[in-house]
Amino acid sequence: MEEQVVVIYRTFLAGNRDAIALFPEIPCNDTLIQSYQHVGQHGGASLNLLLALTRRATAKETEVLSGELQQIGYTNLRPVLRVSAKMRRKRDEAWNHILQGEVK
Repeated sequence: MEEQVVVIYRTFLAGNRDAIALFPEIPCNDTLIQSYQHVGQHGGASLNLLLALTRRATAKETEVLSGELQQIGYTNLRPVLRVSAKMRRKRDEAWNHILQGEVK
């Protein structure tokens, strides 16, 4: 069975109020997580900063973004509302595997 990919959907409080998908278990580097937004697509994101600059997205706000993610291969998404300590540990473990040259 394919492993589920945890995603947190948020909407920016200012500007164009776009939705963004945060992947709290997927590291971008030693401090950032992976994110995805329609404009700019994949990129590193500061989880704490983005939580401060956004609010929970509604289902309607994430409908298009979720469909776009599925089209590019994220077929087993597990939306959650908040980050847990377990998710942070999993991200840290994944980063350590990358540093050791191991790819999961």
